[in-house]
Parts: sequence; C-alpha cells; structure tokens
Amino acid sequence: MKRKRTYLLLALFIICMAPACDGPRVIPKGKMARIYADMALADIWLQENSQEQALADKSVFYEAVFSRYGYTADDFRHSVDHYMRNPQKISLILDKSMELVTKFQKRQLKLQGADSLQTEVPLEMDRKPGIR
Repeated sequence: MKRKRTYLLLALFIICMAPACDGPRVIPKGKMARIYADMALADIWLQENSQEQALADKSVFYEAVFSRYGYTADDFRHSVDHYMRNPQKISLILDKSMELVTKFQKRQLKLQGADSLQTEVPLEMDRKPGIR
C-alpha cells in the first residue's frame, strides 16, 4: 500500500511538472506590446545616457524586462517567430507598443511641466489598435 502511494505521488509530481518542460511559451499580445514598449524605453534611456551605453549590454536590460513580465529571452524569441507569421497581429502589437511609449513620454513631459510632446512618430503609428 505504501509503495502504491509513493508511485502515485511520483506520477502526480511528474504530471504537474510536465508543462514546465514544454519549452518556450508564446507571450500574449497585450504583454508582448508592453514588453516592446519597455524595450524601446530602455533603448531611449541608453541613448540619452551615452556614458552608460558603453558599459551596458542591451541583453541585460532586455532580460530584466522579460523577467519583469515573467518570461525569458527564449519566450520572447519564440513569440516574435509566432507573431511574425501573421503580419496583421505583429502590426497591432507594434502599434500598441508605440502608443504606450508615446503615453509614457507625454506623462514624463507633463511631470516636467512641458505642454506638448514633439515626437518623430509617424501618424499611422498613432492609431489605437484593438489590443488591450
């Protein structure tokens, strides 16, 4: 009886751990847009802090972004591959991420007392996609 219980517990443990061994996951569209936005903001920060750029490895910055959302670089690469198969989906994701970056920049300028945001964002990138 004790031996059956041990095998049963071992089988349950293996079944519970199986999803963790599936490999990289596809990141949902909304989170993917936020990750892209955070990556863009990290790039902007590095450009504005050129003395740090020489010391920084972008992959370290990006790993921190992925980790913040509970994903890995492998998950991100797998997701990019997945979404690139459907140009409309990747377009919506990138549009949403641009919208998020613009909103962040506007908030920052408002906090700094600026009245308007001068961006180099093309007008077509300013539309609101259906990703939430």
